[in-house]
Amino acid sequence: MNLLEQMSLEQAQQLPGVLLWHTSKLWQQWLNKALKPYNLSSTNAVILVNLLHLSFEQKQITQVAVARLSGTDMMTTSTILRTLERKGFIQRTASTHDKRANQLALTPLGQDVAYRALQTIAHTHQTFFKAIEGGRAEAFVDSLKELLRCNGESNNKAKGDQKK
Repeated sequence: MNLLEQMSLEQAQQLPGVLLWHTSKLWQQWLNKALKPYNLSSTNAVILVNLLHLSFEQKQITQVAVARLSGTDMMTTSTILRTLERKGFIQRTASTHDKRANQLALTPLGQDVAYRALQTIAHTHQTFFKAIEGGRAEAFVDSLKELLRCNGESNNKAKGDQKK
């Protein structure tokens, strides 16, 4: 008898992975709804806000740096950067350090939208996570960090390399 046959639907819905999936989807819905006035998806907003953060720390911002900080793959990052460029939020110029790379910068409009999106995300975050304020929120964050640490991309690559 396999695991699925041993478990009721109700039990399956209580598995941590299923609950994380549903919570993550709900969080994305909340963000997308809140960011709709800026014509940004949650992923577009994360990349735009991360560009804002990087602009305070680095003189030359690359697509690789944005992808790493945002936790998005290069293809997704590239597609979103093209969208943000079309909207007039960012501009790309040839890098002075690497001929293969583009340097990214926020336009004044992009900076304004990034600040407003950041405020919206912060407000949405506060509202969404209100149910687990205080010590419960800290414990939740610690658990998420531990899952990322133990199962993060570097661990997955190492496990994949061992199979070869």
